[in-house]
Amino acid sequence: MSEIPLFEEQHEVVQADCDLYAQKLMLGSLKPVPWQGSYSYTLSSDSGRIIQFRSQASPLDETMSKLAKEVHGHLAPATIYRGCMPNSSLTIWEMEALPGKGHPYSIESLTPAKQDATVVGLAKWVSSHTKWIFISLYIIADSMQHRGGSLKLPPKTDATLYD
Repeated sequence: MSEIPLFEEQHEVVQADCDLYAQKLMLGSLKPVPWQGSYSYTLSSDSGRIIQFRSQASPLDETMSKLAKEVHGHLAPATIYRGCMPNSSLTIWEMEALPGKGHPYSIESLTPAKQDATVVGLAKWVSSHTKWIFISLYIIADSMQHRGGSLKLPPKTDATLYD
């Protein structure tokens, strides 16, 4: 039995078939990503590309993928449809790997500690990329309070988030 949900759900192809097909597409070193979706099998390449095999139960929409890239720019991967696996309904997608750390979770595994770690990690990332927004908010809040306004932001308790 495979530990990857996609290969438990369908029996048209096995993991080795997908690995071999991806190797032919990418002509480089490939490895499965640390977590897999219920309806997909994803490999990353040393060239910064991702190959994903997807079940028809959870299809990607090529038009929506292109629109996401157009609207969100570098926050959405460029995605290319590469057809179907031979003798299978699995679709094949190639996409650019995005920088950053993934945070896979299921409802059962989302403990308060993981929620806290995710929020703190996101806050640190946002503050490191948008420091001026935090500074501006505090300047605006301070200005409003001096004019009798009621906008109050929490005190800056973690200097690493704002410095």
